[in-house]
Amino acid sequence: MSIYAVHAPANARDNVAAAADGCAFVRDSFSWGAFFFVPFWLLRHQLWIAFLGWLVAALLLWAAAYWLGLSNSAVFWSYVAIAVFVGLEGGMLRSAALRRRGFDIADIVASESRDHAERIFYARWLTGLGIQRQQSEPLFRAVTPVTSATPASERVIGTFPDAET
Repeated sequence: MSIYAVHAPANARDNVAAAADGCAFVRDSFSWGAFFFVPFWLLRHQLWIAFLGWLVAALLLWAAAYWLGLSNSAVFWSYVAIAVFVGLEGGMLRSAALRRRGFDIADIVASESRDHAERIFYARWLTGLGIQRQQSEPLFRAVTPVTSATPASERVIGTFPDAET
């Protein structure tokens, strides 16, 4: 079971549809991608301050190895320690960056998959905003494929065919 911190834009109550699309789900667990590919993972998640910190640490490690004559194994294990730190704290780094960008923590969800966490969150969130759905109405509707037999007036481009503009 994983725990997800859900971050919603600060203006979530003003425009529910846009806020729902902008929600970010951050899993609270060890990140293997962050461990193996530290700089690329940091750049992918736009963690610029953490990337600069990693770059300074890597340059200091290289300079210490060059000027102090550290052994190759000392440099390797020092870099592994940095990678373990980023792997352990990657979720917290993402959460902090989202808060700096104006996102608020909307909910904490425990679930076995991200898809299930999204369903739980959006069901809770819409209820909290006062938007009720019928119990018989599914949370997500299946989309029927468009065929040549479908009339042109019923063909839809996009995800929400019934949405009002």
